[in-house]
Amino acid sequence: MIKGELHLWSANLDLPPNQIESFWSLLNQEEKSRITRLRIPLKRIRTLAAKATLRKLLSQYLSVAPETVIITYPPTGKPLLLKSDLHFNLSHSGGLAVFAFSKGQRVGIDVEKKRYMPNALEIAKKHFVPEETEALETYAKKRPCLLGEAFLTLWTRKEAWLKAIGTGLQRPLDTFCVSGPETPPN
Repeated sequence: MIKGELHLWSANLDLPPNQIESFWSLLNQEEKSRITRLRIPLKRIRTLAAKATLRKLLSQYLSVAPETVIITYPPTGKPLLLKSDLHFNLSHSGGLAVFAFSKGQRVGIDVEKKRYMPNALEIAKKHFVPEETEALETYAKKRPCLLGEAFLTLWTRKEAWLKAIGTGLQRPLDTFCVSGPETPPN
């Protein structure tokens, strides 16, 4: 990978049970413990698949075995690799995981499963900056049936940016603005 390059990957998390079972051996004890605390079995399985796939991808970039990849979690919560300029990020929703990798440049990625969102404007008014809410209101007048999708477009852009800078949702969503639902991401 060349410095500044961005690599994006996606993975299906709904895999056969024998493949899922083999993933446990790739994780460290802390990761295993976090996953076993998840209460919903399907979420547990998909999280396991996402974390193991991340380790497999990282191992390819680092030329090491997946179970030897050391991922640290600083106070900000954004995972990183020590002694490496490889940056990465992971997001998963439903049965889909997406991964971003870059050398020497922080990255953030987010994915959300499309769903009906009758309260999208109310959520936006509470959590987005006024310009974003106005963009959604304008969009809703033109394409009301796609309002939920437009909302999720803004949400994923905001969350990906927060993940890239390392704060995650600790920083309020109404403290910065992203491009509108009809504008390509910036």
